[in-house]
Amino acid sequence: MKKLIFLSLFSTLIFGCNVKSPYKYEIHGYVLVKEDTMPAIWYTDNYLMYDDSIVYYNSDSSMVSIKPPYILYENK
Repeated sequence: MKKLIFLSLFSTLIFGCNVKSPYKYEIHGYVLVKEDTMPAIWYTDNYLMYDDSIVYYNSDSSMVSIKPPYILYENK
């Protein structure tokens, strides 16, 4: 019984926390892996729109270009 109470309190604590992303934007899209598409998520604080793509720079100054389809979310 004590384990059940502990488990329910622990799970409420873990799942009840509202964790805020440290990044301003979250981008959901797809990457090409071995001739197949896989879902991917990118996090960034700034981005540029170039034609129909989103472009941002990594912390090592490398440029990342995300082609459509993608969804851009703004974290508050």
